[in-house]
Amino acid sequence: MTNATNDMLAGRIAHGDGVTPLAGRKVLLRIQNLRKAFGGQIVLDGLSAELREGEVVLLRGDNGSGKTTLLNILSGSLEPDAGSIYLAANGATEHFEFPRRWWQNLNPFDHFTPERVASEGVGRTWQDVRLFTTMSLADNIAVATPRQTGENPLSAFLGGSARAEAGNVRGAVARLSGLGLNGREQSSADRISLGQTKRVAIARAVQAGARILFLDEPLAGLDTPGIEEVWALLSALVQQQRVTLVIVEHVFNIPRVLDLAQTVWTLRDGKLQIEPAPGSIVSNGNDGILKRLIDEIGGKDCQVGEESLGAGASLIRITPTTTGQLPAILEVQSAVIRRDRRLVIGDQGNGGVVRGLSFGLREGEVAILSAPNGWGKTTLLEGIAGLIPVEQGKVVLRGVDILGLPTWRRYALGLRFIPSRNNLFPNLSVADFHTLCRKSSPRKEHSSNSRLRIGQLSGGERQQLNLTDLSAPGALTILDEPFQGLDVNAIAATIKELGNFIADRTGALLIAQPATANERLRTHSTH
Repeated sequence: MTNATNDMLAGRIAHGDGVTPLAGRKVLLRIQNLRKAFGGQIVLDGLSAELREGEVVLLRGDNGSGKTTLLNILSGSLEPDAGSIYLAANGATEHFEFPRRWWQNLNPFDHFTPERVASEGVGRTWQDVRLFTTMSLADNIAVATPRQTGENPLSAFLGGSARAEAGNVRGAVARLSGLGLNGREQSSADRISLGQTKRVAIARAVQAGARILFLDEPLAGLDTPGIEEVWALLSALVQQQRVTLVIVEHVFNIPRVLDLAQTVWTLRDGKLQIEPAPGSIVSNGNDGILKRLIDEIGGKDCQVGEESLGAGASLIRITPTTTGQLPAILEVQSAVIRRDRRLVIGDQGNGGVVRGLSFGLREGEVAILSAPNGWGKTTLLEGIAGLIPVEQGKVVLRGVDILGLPTWRRYALGLRFIPSRNNLFPNLSVADFHTLCRKSSPRKEHSSNSRLRIGQLSGGERQQLNLTDLSAPGALTILDEPFQGLDVNAIAATIKELGNFIADRTGALLIAQPATANERLRTHSTH
C-alpha cells in the first residue's frame, strides 16, 4: 500500500501546506483489498481506500483501467471476487465480505444488490442520463423517494398513500424550484436540455437519500451554460449538505473538477493510487486537442473558416487548398425537422412561416458542427441519416435526393452515421462484433478484450468499438461527439485515424461537438 493510501486511511490528508477539513470527518465508506477479474484478466488488484463526509474525489484512469468496474461494485451492481466494503452513509452500518458464503444467499434480506446499497445512502448517475422520458420532471424525482406508503400493499389498502404521494410531489416541486426549473414541473423529461436532464438526475439521486454520489461524466456533452448549471448544483450539495462525490469526468473537463476535488484516485494496471494534492495533477494534455484535430485533418495546406448557423451554432469548415472546384458531397436545403411537434431544426418567423436550415459539404472537406445543448445537433444528424423524418426541404448526397430513401439505401450510397449513444449489442462478444462488421481481426486496443461481452467493457472502450466503422469507405461520414468517453491516448489515436480517413479526399466528414469547443476552434481558425 502506498504512503498516500496509508495517510488517506489514517485520516491525515495533506492539501497544499496544510490539512483539509476532511481529517476530522466521519468515514462513510471504506474498501479493503478489492479484487475483480473478467475471463482471467485482472481489472482491480487489491484496492483499498475510504471516503469521508463531504469529500470530493476525482476518479481518473485510461479507458479500460477499471473505473466503471469500480463504480459498479461500489453501487452494488457487481460483486468483487474478494475484499470487503464498509458502509455507514445513512447512520446505520453495513459490512460486506467477499466472496460471499453460500449460506448468506439463503437469507433474502442479506444480498449485495443495488437496491440494498442505495438504501444505505449510495447513489449513482450515468453518462447516458436515465430519466423516465414520458414522465414529468416532478414525477421523475418523486418516484425516487424511499419507503413510500404505496410500496406496501397493506398500507396502500388501508389508505393514506394518495396523501403521501402528494407530499412527495410537493417535495419534488420544491427541489425543482431550487434547480431553477420552477414552471417546468409537468414538462416531460424529453423536452428539456441535456444540462437540465443531468441536474434532474442528480436531484433524483439525492431525493433517494444518497449521501455518497458516484457521477459518471456529469459534465460531458454540455455547453458552457450547462456546465455552470450542473457545477452549481454539485457545489451546493457538497458545501451545504456535505454530500460525498466521486466524479469520473472526460479529459476536457478535468480542470473544472479539480476546482472542487480534495482527492484524486488514479487507476492504473489494476492498482489505485491516491493523491491528496489535486492541485499538482495536470489534465494530461487535453489542451489543444481540437486544435490538433484541425492540424491532423487539414494539415498545413488547408483553409479554416467559420459559418454561422444561427442560435449560437456554427460550422467550422476545414477545406483543402485546391486549384479547382471540388464536387459537392452533401447539400442540405431548407431543412425543417420536428420532434413530437416541437420545431427543432428551422426558424419560425412572423406569421408562422418556418425558414429551414441550409448548408453543404464538398469532397475532401471536414465540417465541425458546434452548437449549444438543445440546439438540435443530434436531431439534424439523425434527419440526414434517415433515423427521423425531415418535414420539408431536401437532403442531397452526391446529386441524389435521399429524403425518401430508407437508411440502408443511404448507407449503400455512401452515408455513414456513427451516433454518440453507442448503439451496440451488449451481449455480443467483441470478437463477434468484429465478425459482424466484416473485420478480419480486431484493432490492437480491442484484441485483449475479444472474449468479453460488449456490456462488460468500459464506456471509453465501447466508444472505441463504436468508431470501428470509420474504416468503411463512404462518401460522407457523420460523427456525433466521437471523443465522448475517450482518454487522451484514445483521442489522439482517433484524431490520427480521422486524418488518415480523409487523406485521399474522396469523401467528407461532419463532426458534431458541444459549443464549449467554439473558443478553442476560433483561436486556430485564422491560420
